[in-house]
Amino acid sequence: MPSADVLFVDGEAGQPYDESDLMRPLGGTERMVLLVARQLAADEHTTVTVAQRSRCYSRDLGRLRFVPLEPLLSDAVTHRYDRVVLVRTRKLLRRMRRLHPEAGLFIWLHTNPATTWKRLGADLVHADAQAICVSHYHRRRVIDLLCATLSDRRAAQRVHTIFNAVPDELGPDGSHRRRGRLLSLSSPHKGLDEVLTAFAAVRQSLPGLSLAVAHPGYLDWHHALPEGAEWLGPLCPADVIAELRTCELLFYPQQRFAETFGMVIAEANAVGTPVLVADIGAAGEIASSAEQVLGDTSASAITDRLGRWMENGFPTTTVDPAFRLSSVVAEWRELLRLHRQ
Repeated sequence: MPSADVLFVDGEAGQPYDESDLMRPLGGTERMVLLVARQLAADEHTTVTVAQRSRCYSRDLGRLRFVPLEPLLSDAVTHRYDRVVLVRTRKLLRRMRRLHPEAGLFIWLHTNPATTWKRLGADLVHADAQAICVSHYHRRRVIDLLCATLSDRRAAQRVHTIFNAVPDELGPDGSHRRRGRLLSLSSPHKGLDEVLTAFAAVRQSLPGLSLAVAHPGYLDWHHALPEGAEWLGPLCPADVIAELRTCELLFYPQQRFAETFGMVIAEANAVGTPVLVADIGAAGEIASSAEQVLGDTSASAITDRLGRWMENGFPTTTVDPAFRLSSVVAEWRELLRLHRQ
């Protein structure tokens, strides 16, 4: 079977990252790049290179390499990759098509469309490229943009869904849960002020509640917390899972930031922890049951839901098999046409 040479291009990485960083606080996009790249490179017929804008040195792990991006943007580059996946970097679509005229070209989107995306459809068509979204909700948003900016509606056929990945082995382990402990686990810009306000209001009726506040570390945050809340700060992935295993609930009733996937929702449900999330973005698609999703995020509605759960028992959770890493990587192989023998 012929080998395949795959290039991931992260032109927006704020700092370099590689496999060794899976043990430190890390953004969700960076973590997904590492998980998918490592699994693809586990196949003896596939080599994977991850190029990053902020990287100034190379790290070679055999079939998986991490390299600086800038040298790969030169017209003098002679090496041609078989597949090129741009991570969040729409502006490089046309240049990568020029540098790799025969490659399968993709852009892996992780955020919702913005006003600056108006050229995405034209870029996909001009570069003969395809887009990868991380949920069905996310794909619908991107298709809406393409249909609004392109007269050729067939551009929607270039948009695919491949979910973010939950490790196959992640599941409940019987950890003791701390009664009344809630957990907030997202970057501060994702509606944290709404979460804190909701907690303070709900705690007036349910004074036994406590809230632990953590984040992935790429944005700092220093503000006063309401009574009953404690600041954990940035957590590495292992500590995130440990916190999810020992809290009673992932508390995320904000309506400001629409998650395109919501990795913490999937991870919480995977370890047996229910979530309480607003019905925004992909939350209803990722949460394992409708009772974990709030149509009404008023303090009274949240208090009522939590009070019933604390009295009658929290809901049992699971995780969609399509979110498991093995399934996700199989989808990547299919889309990239990296078929194994």
